[in-house]
Amino acid sequence: MQEGLRTEIQRIILLALFLLVFGLFNGFPLTTLLIGGTAYMIFTFVKINRLYAWLASDDDSMPPEATGVWGDISDYVYRLKRRIDQSQKNYAGLALRIRQITSALDDGMLLLNADRSLDWWNPAANDLLQLRESDRGEHITNLIRNPLFVNFIHQTQFDQPLELHSPYDHQKIFQFSAGRFGRGEIVLVVRDITRLRHLEEMRKEFVANLSHELRTPLTVLIGYIETLRGSAEDLPARWHRAFEQMEQQANRLNAMAEDLVMLSRLESAQFSPKPAAVDVCAMLATIVDN
Repeated sequence: MQEGLRTEIQRIILLALFLLVFGLFNGFPLTTLLIGGTAYMIFTFVKINRLYAWLASDDDSMPPEATGVWGDISDYVYRLKRRIDQSQKNYAGLALRIRQITSALDDGMLLLNADRSLDWWNPAANDLLQLRESDRGEHITNLIRNPLFVNFIHQTQFDQPLELHSPYDHQKIFQFSAGRFGRGEIVLVVRDITRLRHLEEMRKEFVANLSHELRTPLTVLIGYIETLRGSAEDLPARWHRAFEQMEQQANRLNAMAEDLVMLSRLESAQFSPKPAAVDVCAMLATIVDN
């Protein structure tokens, strides 16, 4: 039995005995019990009212002084209130830290409700998509009207990212990726990949130009080597091995140039690969020889 409940029962028993004895002395035991019981109920209601008033207050004051059951209830409610307040402070601190972290990101982050309405965004998203406070609650497709994006954001699964030109600056390229969480909410990440795409285009052009610039001198070199080997009978025997190695290495460089051309075609999506059988043993033997 709880200490407060035991104290309350003892108080009621002692009060009832006192009232009974006092009533026997004055000759009105029943009336004395009724008056004492009424007084005790009024005393209890006063304590309940003070507890209600303390619960209604928003300050961190101590609960009203009480003993017995109401003292235990006051202490329990006070501890529970302290735990709730601490949990709210922890949650607010965590939310603030998350906002600070997302504010430091270069990528834009937007939170969408299950109906695709805009709920929150970080400063990077504000800069990339030129959002305003009045856009909160707007459907995201009212802000980004590209049909490809409309189809993308209404998918059930976001397996692949989407690349689009910026709706406000056609020179910029954005990559959109999304994921679901909670009760159907969506986190949408926007990344400016303009510089990355420009670097990729420069690399493709470099590979294409390099392969072309390699093939031209290699063709001339291989031609002269073949011509010299054709008249190798007039040269000393030690030159035969030298011409053979020169031709092998020139052909090897030519094969690398062809690989670069193939890579350039693959990356530019202008080449459709055709399956073909490969002699693995011969390929491995060539690798070992090289």
